[in-house]
Amino acid sequence: QENGHTAVFAGGCVRDSIAKIDFNDIDIATSAPSEVVQKILKYSGFAIKEVGKTFGVVIAKKCNCEFEIATFRKDIGCNGRHPEKVEHATMEEDASRRDFTINAIFFDPIKNTYFDYENGESDIKNKRLRFVGDIEKRISEDYLRILRFVRFWAKGYIPSRENVEIADSMSINFPKFVAPERISKELMEKILNSDKVSEFFNCLQRMPNLFYTLFKEVVILKSVEQNPEFHPEGNVYNHTMLVVHNLSKMNANPLLYLAGLFHDIGKTETTFIDENGNIKSPSHEKAGTAITQEIMKKYRFSSFDVDYVSGLVSDHMKLHFPGMKKSSLRKLMAKPYFDDLLKLVKADIESSNKDFSVYEEYMKKIEELEKTVTRELPKAFVTGDTLLSLGLNPGPDFKKILEAAMDEQLEGKIKSEEEGILFVRAFLPKL
Repeated sequence: QENGHTAVFAGGCVRDSIAKIDFNDIDIATSAPSEVVQKILKYSGFAIKEVGKTFGVVIAKKCNCEFEIATFRKDIGCNGRHPEKVEHATMEEDASRRDFTINAIFFDPIKNTYFDYENGESDIKNKRLRFVGDIEKRISEDYLRILRFVRFWAKGYIPSRENVEIADSMSINFPKFVAPERISKELMEKILNSDKVSEFFNCLQRMPNLFYTLFKEVVILKSVEQNPEFHPEGNVYNHTMLVVHNLSKMNANPLLYLAGLFHDIGKTETTFIDENGNIKSPSHEKAGTAITQEIMKKYRFSSFDVDYVSGLVSDHMKLHFPGMKKSSLRKLMAKPYFDDLLKLVKADIESSNKDFSVYEEYMKKIEELEKTVTRELPKAFVTGDTLLSLGLNPGPDFKKILEAAMDEQLEGKIKSEEEGILFVRAFLPKL
């Protein structure tokens, strides 16, 4: 402003300030072109990075604070995600191209003045969720706004039934315009990384087209029934939504939420009714692991994320049944997602017949084990070099011997390399 330009706070920081909600991100909108912004800030001691040259966006940093500064603009020829080009505009024109009225308010902290061209302040105070202008036009400019629509709905801003129906009907075209990796980014950073996950899925259930478009494998669980003895809550879909809800009480992270969403997804392929009329889903966790990997690869999650979530799905039944060997339990405890596995199993039980007896027995065993051993597996007494020194040739039996020896070591039956060698010699005739 000292250099003769208009500059105001914009977007979420203004919205949350009016709503008296804490915020972290601070966006500034200005009449100054990005090259002028950079010149002004450079001489004011800010570190500057141009991140959106086409859109006139600059990131400015100083004293551990970061600000996104964008030139007022209007978008020309939007293609469903991005405009073909942008032009410098007035503040009012910039407001008219934003998504929701609650995000279209500007605040001048120098003059202590709001600029509210779309009646957004009233919508914030009355918890109304309205698109700026025509809803179909706003969505057709950027289909990702449909997910943002549900996200703000989950925060407590209430849309009209008509807008819900229009947004849901347009969701059919969602995958045509929004890249898979952009969907996963929105899920992980904005939706599943919040305290409104349960509310988000409550809203999503009222948008069946969008839910099916995003996670059809979850929606079709409505047709998969379960044994009422173990699942009085009903079909697998009902159970899954309860699991997500119960995870929201446990400070779950985004990957754990995905595991909760997918943990019983394999029941679509494995469920049948036996000769006695009992509903069974044998090895559904194995089938679910493959489906989970397929979904996450479609959305281009990292290999780490795919392995983490599919591992939780694969192992989620192991603590439901008694009798696990000490060695198997210790291997399970060594997995990077073990703490999340405990939360997933707890939510799974809480969302079904609430019989925690087996789970509580395992928790006692885990507590006892952690008094004497670390979760990290010990160094093996029997290694490949050990087997080579005994004159064994590398081959398929190598893995069997090494796994059997490690199991014995974890059970406390092998306590030295010498005892390991004796075990191998006794084990060889069994191969």
